[in-house]
Amino acid sequence: MTFRPTTIERAYQLAEGGTCRTPGAVKEALKQEGFSAIQDQLYGASITRALKQRCDANYVAPEAEAAATGVVEADDDDSDRDEAGDAEAGPDETGRDASDTATA
Repeated sequence: MTFRPTTIERAYQLAEGGTCRTPGAVKEALKQEGFSAIQDQLYGASITRALKQRCDANYVAPEAEAAATGVVEADDDDSDRDEAGDAEAGPDETGRDASDTATA
């Protein structure tokens, strides 16, 4: 016997799975999987908020989408830090070099 989750259970699985960006995307995925009465079962502010929180926390953009939007994953390279772990000196927000010790 094959167990199929309820619409709400599957909605939570999709939201936590990292493939759906919004509650709307969750509902579309459910529709594609053959679930019915989606709007009736996932109606209301509480369920929408819960799905949105899970989507926001777990969504992982596909590589092609990330490249198209210019989103770059953080690298683990500390090349901009010296051996002591401090950031290397460089221009501050005024454009002056932070290592410049001249006073005005």
